[in-house]
Amino acid sequence: SVYVSMGGKVALLAVDCRTERTEHDVINNQTWETIINRMYAEVRRGHVEHLLVLLGVPIAYPRLVWLENILTSRLMDPVKALGRTGMFGKALNNIDGGVEVLDDLNDHWTAKNHKRERSIIMEDLQDLAIDKSLRITILSGDVHLAAIGQFYSNPKLGLPKHKDPRYMINVVSSAIANTPPSDILADVFNKRNKVHHFDEQT
Repeated sequence: SVYVSMGGKVALLAVDCRTERTEHDVINNQTWETIINRMYAEVRRGHVEHLLVLLGVPIAYPRLVWLENILTSRLMDPVKALGRTGMFGKALNNIDGGVEVLDDLNDHWTAKNHKRERSIIMEDLQDLAIDKSLRITILSGDVHLAAIGQFYSNPKLGLPKHKDPRYMINVVSSAIANTPPSDILADVFNKRNKVHHFDEQT
């Protein structure tokens, strides 16, 4: 992970989400604590107004727990077997054995295994934004799609976006060489575009 000043009151925090990743953790707890403590030490209120946080995989992304459950279900074994024969052509786009897709899903912050960790990271980023009077923008890729996700304060709080410290967009842009998911899967993602309540205030 690295933190650099980009000049003009903008800084970049690039978080290594690969080295320590396991099935149950994207980042080791102690590592994240070290990173967030460093942010409090490095970021001086008024000197940095916009912090770009690079997370390889989007943190504001549709929840796909239902797909995880389907892919791990024994009821899907016949469909997976037919997929391996090529019967469905490219319609399933690597859902043939389920293993590759399931591994990709386990990488996501929105996977059920990472729900608690995701909450901790977002709470810490929100606290940092409030304490240091910062705007935070999250940059991600890896999902072979372009998208925008966002966190914002509960409308009941009546905060306009420009005064909302919890307002954070997650810009998702994958390499143009990456093969996009099938139209079916992309359509499923698009239709999963719902408002979720992160906590009482977000």
